[in-house]
Amino acid sequence: MSGVATRRSSFARFIKVEPERRGAAIFWWTIGLLVLGAYDIWAMGPYLDNELRRLEPWKVAAIFFGDAIAALWFIRFAVARIVLGEPLEDRPAGARTRRTILLFLITMFGGLGVDASFTIYLHVREYTAEYDAGQRTIATVIRMETFHGPKGRNWALHCEWRDGSTSKIYRGLLRVHGSVGTSDDEPAIDGMPPDLPGVTASLLAEDHTPATVPIRFDRDWPARAWIEGVASDDNGLFWVSLAIVLIQAVIVALAALAAWARAFARDSVGVFPWWIELCKVLPTGVEIVVMAFIGTMFRIFGA
Repeated sequence: MSGVATRRSSFARFIKVEPERRGAAIFWWTIGLLVLGAYDIWAMGPYLDNELRRLEPWKVAAIFFGDAIAALWFIRFAVARIVLGEPLEDRPAGARTRRTILLFLITMFGGLGVDASFTIYLHVREYTAEYDAGQRTIATVIRMETFHGPKGRNWALHCEWRDGSTSKIYRGLLRVHGSVGTSDDEPAIDGMPPDLPGVTASLLAEDHTPATVPIRFDRDWPARAWIEGVASDDNGLFWVSLAIVLIQAVIVALAALAAWARAFARDSVGVFPWWIELCKVLPTGVEIVVMAFIGTMFRIFGA
């Protein structure tokens, strides 16, 4: 309980900071986010590069639609408050302020809604219709990395395969996640994906790099491929993207509701608190922090 009380008192001190000090506080928080964003590029870069190459450009644009809106609000806030020096002050809860807040909420939740909906659509389509219709072939395993996680292992197989119709060669990182234990006789492989071919499962359980693995790839976009029997990847972009969107939505909704109640509730003080402006940087800030955490986990336990 003392930890909760400390966090609450710290937040209370922050929102009550003197107006002349708010600009400096926001400046250094922004610098901190930019530094953490640079860390995200290092931590998540290889993972995102592999995941995004599996998608056509228009799908990438749709997935990042909400992120683009959040980035525009972040830039608008930074320019107004840091570059132009507009003060961060409580404002009367008038019609103009209400329209501004509503515009922010509509565009932000609209963007997050598009993100979540399209992410779910891609997940369902890729791991049902596209996998089922995938062209079967044999991929050469160039190298393999094994990561020991708290609930199993992640195998990252760097593979190469040829599109028989065009003779083009494609490369990609294909993953397998499984919970592997040991027995007196041989490693247990019952925690592997159930449809993973037995030979591949046995080699992975023993941490032996397979020379080849059976895969499927999309005829229309050959860079999108799956190891045979692993249609859904636990560490795929779907789960990462959906987690970020949900956390963003919850935090922004809580902050907006608190500010709206302060301004328009029956016993309210009739002003929008200055910290409602922070909602404009919260979505981007939350994404940067969550990606830093996920990127660190991927670097330690593999993706």
